[in-house]
Amino acid sequence: MSIRDNIEMLEQQIYVACSEDDYETVRQLEDQLEMLRTRVDFLHEGDRLDDNWVNFEDTSK
Repeated sequence: MSIRDNIEMLEQQIYVACSEDDYETVRQLEDQLEMLRTRVDFLHEGDRLDDNWVNFEDTSK
């Protein structure tokens, strides 16, 4: 799964958690999303973004 796919998945999970008023989960998911976006920014600095180069593992489980 690519980083972009993971970002989209987290955004969808945030939407669901918001609709269920589960704000603790929203905060956790937003933290994960921020971490991924930081990785993307870091990789863009070197102009070597390869979605399959860095795999995101969900450590929340």
